[in-house]
Amino acid sequence: MAKTLIDIDPELLSQAQQILGTGTKKATVNTALREVVRRWAAAEFGELPRSGVFDGLLPVEPSKAAVPLLTQPVELGERACRFLVDTSAWVRYPVPAVGARLDELSAAGLLATCGVVEL
Repeated sequence: MAKTLIDIDPELLSQAQQILGTGTKKATVNTALREVVRRWAAAEFGELPRSGVFDGLLPVEPSKAAVPLLTQPVELGERACRFLVDTSAWVRYPVPAVGARLDELSAAGLLATCGVVEL
């Protein structure tokens, strides 16, 4: 690793050490940098389906098996959800028919998604 001389706000460093659970300045800075890069990579990964990178990996025509996974609405606060959208649906979002249907269901508040917890 290269040594770098930088000025760091001591109060911000102390807060970062508490949040990250690190014991040294070096560990705090390296952990914070890793976290920024990880979050950026996760955000970029989330944009991949719209970029077209997955085009051609799945059939263009929606499968007849693409039916609601839920038969009864699930209460989500004040809204009810009828459809659980998984990665295979988001990958096909650029397909006009799929994207239009997902937009329509989303606008009606009928979609639920599962967020990525850790990659």
